[in-house]
Amino acid sequence: MYFSCIPEIFSIKLKADKIKRRFLDEIREKYADFIIEKPPTGAGIAHIKFEVSRGGSVATGKSGKHGNKHFVFSRRDVDFLFDISKLTGVCRISENIYSFDSFMRLLWSVMLVRTQGMLLHSAALTMGGYAYLFVGPSGAGKSTVVKNSLAGNFGVISDELVPVFIRDKKLLTSRSPFWGELEPVKNTSGACFEVKKIFFLSGHSEALSVRRVFQDDAVGSLLKNLFWVFECPALSENILGLAGWIYEKALCKKIFFRKDFIPTEEFLNL
Repeated sequence: MYFSCIPEIFSIKLKADKIKRRFLDEIREKYADFIIEKPPTGAGIAHIKFEVSRGGSVATGKSGKHGNKHFVFSRRDVDFLFDISKLTGVCRISENIYSFDSFMRLLWSVMLVRTQGMLLHSAALTMGGYAYLFVGPSGAGKSTVVKNSLAGNFGVISDELVPVFIRDKKLLTSRSPFWGELEPVKNTSGACFEVKKIFFLSGHSEALSVRRVFQDDAVGSLLKNLFWVFECPALSENILGLAGWIYEKALCKKIFFRKDFIPTEEFLNL
């Protein structure tokens, strides 16, 4: 099975044996916009040997960092080993779509960081060819902002996890297969959008309030909302450098908002 994840950034070759048709159909339905029929070509291709367990724990009990080139993540339903130097790995999961999603999130996060990108806990809307990010942890209001935006002429990229990356000296985002309550609008599939502004969701208030964010606070907020479970000094430097670069390229704001706040084009371009 082949996945085209982010054009010109990375793709996946998944070699899987003995997967039940029902489970395979679930994967194909969830990842339909990312599955391709022909093998991907070019740089940044992750080769993964994939196994499915139909009962019991798959955990090996190791997680975090294993050497400077190998990444290991292990819990009851996902056991993942990845060699970042060779872009090869082995994954064993329980037979359900939630475990497969967890594996894919792990792989996306590693592949993005190695190519000057990151996977952020963020909602993202698009209008006029630009993207606007609303960054925050679970419960911060990402899905609320996206739901309220449906009253306007916005495209939805995600309400949960958003990839950001550098290409041609621009900060870009694109659709991911990871969302919370709202599936992204189909017409955003395969497209990349330049990130124009980043709003850090700072809680609900009686009145809308938008404040300037200075570099240290912006970088700290980005790092707090990064999807990243591994320990690797070399890639940690990539993450820190990218967070600083993001602050330079995208206008960052802190926002306090009412639950009935409706994003408008005028607000986003203040």
